[in-house]
Amino acid sequence: MHRSTRQAARVLLVGPGPSVLLVGGRDPTVTGAQEFWIVPGGGTAPGESPEAAARRELWEETGLALGSLGEVAWERRVEFDFAGEHYNQYEYFFVLRHDLFAPVPAQLTVDEVTWVTRTRWWPVSELESTGVDVHPPELAKLVRQWMTYGAPPRPVRIDAMSTEPDPATEPDPAAPATEP
Repeated sequence: MHRSTRQAARVLLVGPGPSVLLVGGRDPTVTGAQEFWIVPGGGTAPGESPEAAARRELWEETGLALGSLGEVAWERRVEFDFAGEHYNQYEYFFVLRHDLFAPVPAQLTVDEVTWVTRTRWWPVSELESTGVDVHPPELAKLVRQWMTYGAPPRPVRIDAMSTEPDPATEPDPAAPATEP
């Protein structure tokens, strides 16, 4: 299995209710793979900032073009297997309030076309009460905290691997990303 290390950036849109916009998908290399749900976003291109990558990915996957996303709210390191590759990924999450809209992908990549199944506004209460495979797994709790306390003054680490950044292993946002 090929191993990839990369940076990714995501935009969580929080709508009324509260609800969140998620992208559904399945691993195209696994017959009968279970559907999963993720926050819109994806890998950063070489030299691309997390905010620029997040805006680009949001537009590609939902058709929504936004200006400034503000500051990063959450960060996490995650490892996962997908489409025959093992990913070690460092993710930046931007979180914004937004009105509901009907997402229509603007420009899915060749790879995204093979795995994206749909987009959907999920009521947070439904995420808490169903057994759907959502990433990050604690998303409903994080949204409720964000709505109660607002944006954090600095990015909050939401991964279980560490509570504090490790400068020796954290990617430099200005450095080119390794593409899978």
